[in-house]
Amino acid sequence: MTHSSSRTDHVARPAVNERDERRSSGVVLLMLCGSLLPGCDAAVTPSATRDPAQAYVRRLEAKRALRAGDWPACVAAYDAALTLGPEDELDAYNAACCLSRAGELEPGLQRLEVALSLGYRDLDRLKLDPDLEGLSKLPGWTPLLTAAEARYADAYVRQNAELRALYLADHLARIQAATLVIDSDGADADQARIARARTVLEAGGAAVAADYLHASVIFQRGSTLAEVTRARELALAALALDPGLRRARWAAAAAEDRQNRLLGRPQRFGTEVQNRGAGWELYPVDPATTDAERHLWDVPPLSEARARVDELNRGAQR
Repeated sequence: MTHSSSRTDHVARPAVNERDERRSSGVVLLMLCGSLLPGCDAAVTPSATRDPAQAYVRRLEAKRALRAGDWPACVAAYDAALTLGPEDELDAYNAACCLSRAGELEPGLQRLEVALSLGYRDLDRLKLDPDLEGLSKLPGWTPLLTAAEARYADAYVRQNAELRALYLADHLARIQAATLVIDSDGADADQARIARARTVLEAGGAAVAADYLHASVIFQRGSTLAEVTRARELALAALALDPGLRRARWAAAAAEDRQNRLLGRPQRFGTEVQNRGAGWELYPVDPATTDAERHLWDVPPLSEARARVDELNRGAQR
């Protein structure tokens, strides 16, 4: 599956790989809760009856609890989503983050192990995630990460080291900026990373899906239509090589929103915000795009995008 068009009025549905289909059996959670994690709470054992629609509802509840800082409710809702829907590594990962924030470190590490066993593999971002800082102090943290790195060693060895370093530098800059909008270490640093990524790509340095994703994230920081179009093409190229690379789904959607904004069109997914002097607001959104379509591209519901704008405005008032 190859997508190179810069058209923004149609987006193909992302493919689902065999790993996504196999996970719905519940075998992984039964194994973890029955042996590797003897202290695993009954809340994360698989439900006999899967209900993806109800899992979606519980995921929304979890995100509301997360915004409110209600960590127990956040954990309960993510655990419920994990048992009701096709097993989703992000539900387990987010439950681990909420447990860590609540100071429930050992259960948090258990949920993180579930996430890794279900296929969470962005280990670089995991190590930088401030929500997991508490877990990183546990004796079990290093063995868990070492085992995960060994599991994905082949994929990491084949990645382009320079594109990966640029991606991590960009991500760290966003964390240090502690903001939901692109601000970080400034436009000059963004342009320097774009220029270096372009050189690596022109030299044929991208070979695996992660390389294209890393380059896509870098190009999305650009300010021109050509740079943002390139970001979307790179994200779609990553998905063509690995349909299960979820971060690339979001990257493709976000780049399309940025394209539409630069073209003066409504965005489709709701990833773009703007401030015209009276506070933050969502850039106009095409009402024809549904939350179900957003979910296919790993984009949160529109209600969550609006809630994030409210958080931005509350933060600006402090």
